[in-house]
Amino acid sequence: TLYLIPMHKDVEYTVCIVINALINLVLSISLIPVLGIYGAVIGTLSAELFGVVYQGYLVRKYIDVKKTVLTAAPFIVAGLGMLGIIEIVKVVMNNSIMHLLIQMCLGVLTYFLMVSGWFLIFSKEREMYKKVIKKIISKKIA
Repeated sequence: TLYLIPMHKDVEYTVCIVINALINLVLSISLIPVLGIYGAVIGTLSAELFGVVYQGYLVRKYIDVKKTVLTAAPFIVAGLGMLGIIEIVKVVMNNSIMHLLIQMCLGVLTYFLMVSGWFLIFSKEREMYKKVIKKIISKKIA
């Protein structure tokens, strides 16, 4: 979307949106009677996945899609780690507002630590990140 519209690829974008809607509609109508809410989830996720793949196909000549996906890898892994922590905490805790807030805080902390760890270990700019973190810590201590 962020590439197609500014590059005047409105027709391609519109075709993608219409196909997304049709996929979602057909799958939801078919699966909701059998699977309930999970049928709607499957329909929506399938349509969105199609949209991502199709738009990636459309911009492949202009954008290195493989590089873009690899750049997103640390964030995907951190998101999965956050999901894992939230699911573990959910099993241990009851359903309440306080427990939801705890899950949210632990999820945010997990995501932040995993992404920060990735950049501190693997990034080419890790020395810059280390300097920024040291500066932040020294200001908090002082």
